[in-house]
Amino acid sequence: MFSQLIVNGTFATDSDWTKGTGWTISGGAAVATNVNNARIQQTIPVVAGRKYKFTWQLVSRTEGQFQSEFLKASNLSIFFQGTETPTPGIYTETITIPDGETSIIVSVRGRFGSGGADGTIDNLRLQKLSPFNDIIKPADVPTPIFNDIIRTYAGEEPWQAK
Repeated sequence: MFSQLIVNGTFATDSDWTKGTGWTISGGAAVATNVNNARIQQTIPVVAGRKYKFTWQLVSRTEGQFQSEFLKASNLSIFFQGTETPTPGIYTETITIPDGETSIIVSVRGRFGSGGADGTIDNLRLQKLSPFNDIIKPADVPTPIFNDIIRTYAGEEPWQAK
């Protein structure tokens, strides 16, 4: 298991986050009130070319939509933008860090709605995935047969031997 890279992803304290207009941290969650295209964000050190898994929870929403975003810290351009969602739930994104990036900005942005987005988010996590996640999958691994291994791997089951 890999360590959690986001600091204070449970919003236990009002620290470690850069909050755009309308975002507050209160009661163990990040609260958006009339947020119009503003983010709550954190800069995270990463390894270029590696895959990461980002998980976050939209606890409640009364107006607008929320969206996860990942920005290149080197020039603040968005390199990955998650699905806009109005439905409370847990969301997971897998991202690959662009070449040359040593840190990224992880954010959730509130947008749309008559006065902006209103809602609560919590439990933000970013984890570096193992390089083996794409190589070995349970369905790819053969069931080992320990009796007569030569015939088994030659495509012949031991009981089929002549």
